[in-house]
Amino acid sequence: INQGVMVQEQKNTAIMQPSENGPCVGGSTAGSSARGYNIGRHLKIAMQKDTFDDGLNRKGTPSAQGQAAKARIRNTNYKDVTCNPDDNDGNNNCGASTGAPALYNADTKASKTIYGSLTIPLHDPANGAKYETAVKALLDNMTGDPTPNPMTQDVLKSSEGQEEWMDRRSHLARMAAVRSVPNLGIAWRSPGTQLAKYVKELREAAGVPTPEISDNPSYKEVVHAVAVDRFNSGKYAQNTMTNPADIEMEKLTIDSFYLMQLRDYNELLERMALALSVQVAMMVDQLQLPVPKASKPVGP
Repeated sequence: INQGVMVQEQKNTAIMQPSENGPCVGGSTAGSSARGYNIGRHLKIAMQKDTFDDGLNRKGTPSAQGQAAKARIRNTNYKDVTCNPDDNDGNNNCGASTGAPALYNADTKASKTIYGSLTIPLHDPANGAKYETAVKALLDNMTGDPTPNPMTQDVLKSSEGQEEWMDRRSHLARMAAVRSVPNLGIAWRSPGTQLAKYVKELREAAGVPTPEISDNPSYKEVVHAVAVDRFNSGKYAQNTMTNPADIEMEKLTIDSFYLMQLRDYNELLERMALALSVQVAMMVDQLQLPVPKASKPVGP
C-alpha cells in the first residue's frame, strides 16, 4: 500500500508541478491585469463625463462660457503642448512653454498618440499632464468639439429652446457612442498595473528596446507581453520541451489568454456596433417622412 501511495504521489508531483513558462507567468500577471482593466474602465467613464460636461456647458468647466471661451483654451493648450515650431516654414505661433518634441502635433496623430505605444505615459512626472491634454485635444479634433453656447433660462422656457435642448441631448448621446471607440483604446493603454518587473523581463527577452517598455505598464501592454512577446523570446519553445504535464498545462494557459483577447475583441465590436447605429440614425434623420394624403370616399 505504501509503495502504491508513493507511486501516486510521484505521478501527482510530475503532473501538478508548476511551470515557470506558463502558469507562473499567468499567475504573476493575473491580479494586476485586473487592476489595469478596472483603471481603464473608470477612465472611460471619466472621459464620457468630460464630453457631457462640455456639451451641457457644465458650471465650473472650461466650456461653461460657451464656444469662444472653449476655443481660446484649446488654442492655448495647442501653443503650449502640441505646437511644432518647425511647421509653417518655421513661422508657427507656438507658446513660450512648448511641449516636448515627442508631443509635437500629438493632437492630430492618432496612430502615434494613442495606438503608437502600448502604454500612454500619462503617469510621466514631467509630461504626463501634457499627454492628457494632447489626448483630449485629439478626441476633439477627430470627433468635433461638443461645446455649444449656453442658453438663458428665458430661452429654455420657450418651446423653441426646449426643442433645441432636447436636440443637444440627442447629439451628445450620438457623440458619446462615437467617442466610445477611441475611448476604449485609450483606456486599455492607460498605466496602472504596476507590473514593470515581470513585463520588462518578458519584453526584453523578446528583443523589445528598453525605452519602449513602460515602468508602469497598461493592461494592453501586459496582455501583449504575455500573449505575443513571450512567444518571440526564443526561450519559450525551449522551455516547453520538458514533460507531457507541462505541455498540457501550457495548452490550458494559452487557451486562457486567447479567451481574454476574445473578450476584448467582443468589447470592441460592441462599441463599433454602437457607432454604426449612430450612422444609421443619421441616415434615418435624412429621410423625409411620408405625408398622409386625404382619402376620397369610395362609391357613387
